[in-house]
Amino acid sequence: MKILKFLFLCAALTIIVQCSKNNDGGNSTVPEMERGFFPKTISLQHDTGETIEYELSYDLNNNISFIDQQRNSNGDVSHMQSEFHYSPEGQLMQVLTEDVLNGIGYDIFFTYGGNNIITGIDMEINATAHETTVFYNEDQLIYGVNGDLGNLPTSCRFDAENNLTEMYIGINHIQLETSENSRGIFADMALQPALSLWNGLFFFYTPYELYFFNQNDLEAVQIGDYNYQYQNKIRDGEGNLLSFDFRSTGLSGTNIKYAISYEKRSL
Repeated sequence: MKILKFLFLCAALTIIVQCSKNNDGGNSTVPEMERGFFPKTISLQHDTGETIEYELSYDLNNNISFIDQQRNSNGDVSHMQSEFHYSPEGQLMQVLTEDVLNGIGYDIFFTYGGNNIITGIDMEINATAHETTVFYNEDQLIYGVNGDLGNLPTSCRFDAENNLTEMYIGINHIQLETSENSRGIFADMALQPALSLWNGLFFFYTPYELYFFNQNDLEAVQIGDYNYQYQNKIRDGEGNLLSFDFRSTGLSGTNIKYAISYEKRSL
């Protein structure tokens, strides 16, 4: 009888151990949540000595929520901060930008119609309203903005993923050459045209500084009569751009060294 009890106990222990092993194996196969890389800082060093530092923050939906920009032009310092506000559906509704040192506000408000198409843009500079008219060519994916400011009319052409491909700021023509074989700085961020329109309307002198908010790898850009190339690219093991040179191919023009750090976020 003692032998039977002993054998029964051994069998029970074997079953418990086997179940424990099965449970451990099940837990180890649970897939990790997919994660993406989002630029946290973008640092620029001009060959003239000017430096610019952008720091980006994101909301829970991985939309840009805040950009802090600090610029030092050989002792001439500026500081800009931008807050981004979205609808519950994720549409960019307004961007409130402040020139911190001078107390000047540059605000933009977007109105949408069907299919998330922008139908209105209201701009305020230091609380003074500037009326605009907006058109959209659905076949060519072009937005145009006209009004009484010196940088208008402005127009932007996009690809099917809302990457900027071409822009007119006043009479200045900007055309991007990209490659889909490698990752751009904003490869994991969902894009929307309002972001590029804001950048072009208020930062029309330097729309290239934030990589045109592009998911694709930029190869070259034509800005008016100047041609620039993206050279000496260094990437990490995930294919993220860590640094590159933005160089003029002519005798004059801007030459900039970029350095980028990333934040890993759940998608």
